[in-house]
Amino acid sequence: MVGTEEAMFQPMFLTREKFETSTKVFRKMMTGKTQSKRLNFLPGPVAIKKEVEQAFYNPPISHRSSDFMENIKIVRERLCELVNAEHAQIVVGTGTLANDLVAAHLKKLSGKGLILANGEFGYRLIDHAERMNLRTKDRKAME
Repeated sequence: MVGTEEAMFQPMFLTREKFETSTKVFRKMMTGKTQSKRLNFLPGPVAIKKEVEQAFYNPPISHRSSDFMENIKIVRERLCELVNAEHAQIVVGTGTLANDLVAAHLKKLSGKGLILANGEFGYRLIDHAERMNLRTKDRKAME
């Protein structure tokens, strides 16, 4: 343990020698044996399950067909049950569109709300709320 009595901590470190002798990763790197499948650590695109991928090979259903309309009706009913709502709509779009829809809905409600932001997405929600002319308090005033 190092530091002061008020703030003791245990530094964590790994020497090159310890890494070389204790990890399978190092041995694989040195032998050239790596995974044949590439790993993507970016936030997207997400991996697609085989069942979903297989569904893409089926012919599409027209959005005007009775089968499609029945499926949409069932999904909307299930959504209403899940969230105990009278109505549900399905909208195809981005997360930005979803934020705009939420802000537009909140604009119709009375009362106050709260957006807690500790990063980019929270700040985007605040931006959506401000563009929808929802009452907000300046971040700096709250600090």
